[in-house]
Amino acid sequence: VHIEVQGQSDPDLAKRLFTYNYRLFDRYDRLLEQQFLTQVHEYERSQNMPCISTAERSAIERGLQQGLQQSTRLGETEVLRRLLRRKLGILPE
Repeated sequence: VHIEVQGQSDPDLAKRLFTYNYRLFDRYDRLLEQQFLTQVHEYERSQNMPCISTAERSAIERGLQQGLQQSTRLGETEVLRRLLRRKLGILPE
């Protein structure tokens, strides 16, 4: 298991982690990531302490952004419908 704790941004982090993973693959002839992630998630559940990876955090942030955009569009649509109802009365579907 390889763990790094950083308090600062490191532009070489992705390259370094890629190198570590490749060397593990080269030595053991298999990727260990899925097995490791499964064990991490099991541990997190047992300790009730979720750990979110950078990729998961990025996906969550993208999902939140998309949700906010969709919510804004729906809100704008509803405001427009209300204004049209006030001006024109019943609207056709």
